[in-house]
Amino acid sequence: MMRHFILAVALVATLASLASEAPAADYEVPVLRGSSPDFGSPYVPAPPVYTSWGGFYAGAQAGYSRAGYDFTTTIDPLISDLLRDTTILPNVLGFHVLGMKDDTSSYNVGGFAGYNSQWEAMVTPI
Repeated sequence: MMRHFILAVALVATLASLASEAPAADYEVPVLRGSSPDFGSPYVPAPPVYTSWGGFYAGAQAGYSRAGYDFTTTIDPLISDLLRDTTILPNVLGFHVLGMKDDTSSYNVGGFAGYNSQWEAMVTPI
């Protein structure tokens, strides 16, 4: 029932929009503004402004990174769960299978320099 109502409302709205006439349909422009030398145009474009991308450039960058990992205790929960209530559990928990633990950090610096040459609309780095 609700689908029929929505369909009827949509149909009425579509027919109403098709039946109304657009007021701009009667408006006719003989020529586009500025396209005919017979009709003057008040629009005067500004002179173009060009930017030169040629010249030297230089820059610098710096950074710091740090990473730390610890794999020495990763299997302890798994081993204790598998070997619970056994006599071997206290002896096996001391094993370090991976045995890797490390902290590392480093600094990095860099720089760049160059020259852009421009010919008309084309810019090329040299």
